[in-house]
Amino acid sequence: MSSLFKNDQPVGFTRIVGDNSTFAWICDVYVHPNFQGRGLGKWMMECCLAHPICKVHIKLLATRDAHGLYEKYGFVRKECMMLRGAGE
Repeated sequence: MSSLFKNDQPVGFTRIVGDNSTFAWICDVYVHPNFQGRGLGKWMMECCLAHPICKVHIKLLATRDAHGLYEKYGFVRKECMMLRGAGE
């Protein structure tokens, strides 16, 4: 997990879960609404994808918004996923 601060105030964070071999799941890319539109989400995505844990074959993320941002980094929308649990 990485956090982004302005002075002592948190303004964003990212979280990646992976096995360092096959997959990496970018769980969160969050920028506080007061700091959106400044390129911080793009910068955090670049940092995520440059991280060694993301140097794997399969990278996934699930999102309700910001599809355009993620598509710029090669992610494509797929409807072949099964889900059980919260958010069903």
